[in-house]
Amino acid sequence: VMHLNILQHLHRLERQGVGVPEEKREAALNALRSLLSAARDAGAGSPSRYYALLLLDGDQMGNWLSGEEAPTDGVIDASYHQAVSRALSHFAEQEVPRIVETAHLGRVVYSGGDDVMAFASLRDALPMARAVRAAFSGHLSAGETSQEGPTGQEGSTGQEGPAEGQSGLVDWGRERSFTQDLEARAPTLGFRATASAGLVFAHHMQPLDQVVKQARAAEGVAKDELGRDALACALMKRSGERLTAGGQWRRNGTDLVETLSGFAELLREGTISTGFLHTVQSEATTLSGLEDPSAVRAELRRIFARQGGGGAFDQTVGELLKVAESRGSPSQTASSLPPATGSLSPATGPPLQAATSLLEIAQFIGTDGGS
Repeated sequence: VMHLNILQHLHRLERQGVGVPEEKREAALNALRSLLSAARDAGAGSPSRYYALLLLDGDQMGNWLSGEEAPTDGVIDASYHQAVSRALSHFAEQEVPRIVETAHLGRVVYSGGDDVMAFASLRDALPMARAVRAAFSGHLSAGETSQEGPTGQEGSTGQEGPAEGQSGLVDWGRERSFTQDLEARAPTLGFRATASAGLVFAHHMQPLDQVVKQARAAEGVAKDELGRDALACALMKRSGERLTAGGQWRRNGTDLVETLSGFAELLREGTISTGFLHTVQSEATTLSGLEDPSAVRAELRRIFARQGGGGAFDQTVGELLKVAESRGSPSQTASSLPPATGSLSPATGPPLQAATSLLEIAQFIGTDGGS
């Protein structure tokens, strides 16, 4: 859904010599006003000024095709390649559109083989990305769907849980194996397959080419600095501020997306205020000077409780600290990020800094872009 100020682009086109008839501009403006009014009457509220762009790519697919990663005891023949092709086709043509466009407020731009590009609403972006990643390796139980609709739509509880709309249940413990059965109803590469993603949150007036460039940079961070099977989130604020942070989808029992979504929900429901992150950032120098990680955790717990977080510390901030402390080893020497990405290297930055950056991204989502 567009904002009224998107029509400023029409005036810019006129200044560039591209004529837009007055009657067409007025018709577009009236139609948009009617749409926004209907949305408000339906309880949908005003559209966010921010959206998300997801880029996801299978890890080491060359090794899968060459047979180096083949879970078939080294037997590589025509049937193996047919099975891999069929699994990738099912993922791209069936799973991705269903997850993105039916279960979430998203739109597929491209889905082919192991590559996905998709837009998503600010609120649905994280669970959508998680569901797409889970489907890639068969960790999504498509038959066990909930009755929820996309976040924010009628029929949705608005809660981030294991069930994401009609996309199914994400179960990382489900070790579904690769099968060469060409008659399988829902073929998959199996639990050994992994994928990495870049997820960018951008203002709707941001030039799209810059957003795509940032998404590719974030995807590179996930693969090259976070050790693959990872998600790197990039924040592009209207003010020009840039931030990139992330971690592996799941590690040592921590589900990155569930944890980020949990903190965002605390903010959304008013359980904790934005003052928590502000206090942590203002005391960053003092906290960084504490040599004992348990002392840092204890101080963060105290600040969290003071800001009204109650007993949710371990499930949110505590888990993000674990993510920051156990980031994957870089698959190659960590490269410097492009200027638009910011100075934080998710693979090499201090754990407290990385955890704070993850919290900032979760807070941005939980406050609808800070509005």
